[in-house]
Order: sequence, then C-alpha cells, then structure tokens
Amino acid sequence: MELNPRRVAWLVAANTALAPFAIDAYLPAIGILAESINASIHHTELSISMFLFGFALGQLCFGPLSDRLGRKPVLLSGLVVFMLASLMITTADSLTSLLVWRFIQALGGGACVVNSAAIVRDCFSGREAAKVMSTMAMIMMLAPLVAPAVGSLLLHIAGWWLIFVFLAVYAGFLFWLLGTRLPETRDINLPAASPRQVIRNYASVLRHKEGIPPYS
Repeated sequence: MELNPRRVAWLVAANTALAPFAIDAYLPAIGILAESINASIHHTELSISMFLFGFALGQLCFGPLSDRLGRKPVLLSGLVVFMLASLMITTADSLTSLLVWRFIQALGGGACVVNSAAIVRDCFSGREAAKVMSTMAMIMMLAPLVAPAVGSLLLHIAGWWLIFVFLAVYAGFLFWLLGTRLPETRDINLPAASPRQVIRNYASVLRHKEGIPPYS
C-alpha cells in the first residue's frame, strides 16, 4: 500500500485524538454520573486520575510490544479493548466498577496512541516527518476544545452513558479505518529490544538527573 503523507497524518491524528476525547468528553457529565453510581463528585473525579495512570502505563507496556509484534496488531488490539471497556462503563453501577473499567479503557487507549509517533517515525524522516507531525499537532489542538461540547450535546440528548457509547463507536470507526487504510509500518529487518533491554532503558531514564535548571 502506497504511503501518502497527508493520509498518514490524518490517520494518526484521528488515532491520537482518542485520548483527549476519552478524558474531556465526559467532564460535563461527572455530576450526573456521580449520582448514578451513588458516589460523591470528588470520588468520581478519581476516574480521571485512574485514566491518566492507565494511559501512561499502557504506553510504557505496549510501546515496546509494538516494536516486537508490529504496529497494527497492537494498535487494533488496543482499539478493541478501548471499545469494549467503553461499553462496559455504561453498565457501571458503583465507583469501583467505574474505576476498573476506566483503567482498562485507558490501557487500550495507551496502546493505540503510543503507536502514532512510532508510525510517523517508521514512515518519514526530516522535513517530511516534521510536516506530518505539524499536521497532527494542529488537529490535536482542536480535540480538547471540541470534546466537552460533544459531551454536553450527548448528555443533553440521552444521558452520560451516550458519551461512552460515542467513544466506543469512535474506536470502532478507527478500527475499520486504520485496519483498511494503514499498512504495517514497522521494519521487520530491525531487531526489537529484549524485555531486559527495555527495563534497562526505562531505568536509565529514571536515573537521568539532568533537567531544567532552577531560576537564579
């Protein structure tokens, strides 16, 4: 399949936009969601932290896995997990079930989004890569602005559950779109890092003490 920079940019941007939609679209419904699961708003807001934690963990775990198995298997599997978890959230009747399914949803989202930059790196370099990344950034700036408005509209139409149905439908659409329009981009000739090497790489990052110098 021939790679078109503009098409790849739109595909990876649509994939990356999954995360801000998952974070921001349901914010207008937190109060009503808290009443539905018989929890306080403050406890329900933990679902945001739980999502961010799972999202970060998903990227750390499934990024190296995509180097070994390929971008598409990890990407499409993450979309399936995200879609199913989003549907299960609509059945949540307690704070515990909400937090568990949000965590699983975030793991799937992390597996999806971590591949976006990797796909650009696989396909392009230099100015061409910068052009694709700038297109992604432009689209990504719109997602956090649009997501709360979409969430408010869905909340007005039916209820908080419709927001997560929308996220599931969006993930399903991405599954079809990326599955049919995006080729496997990982170079099979490049060896993947072993699990031990991945752990050593992460440990070296944690030991790296250089940072932004303090203000004098």
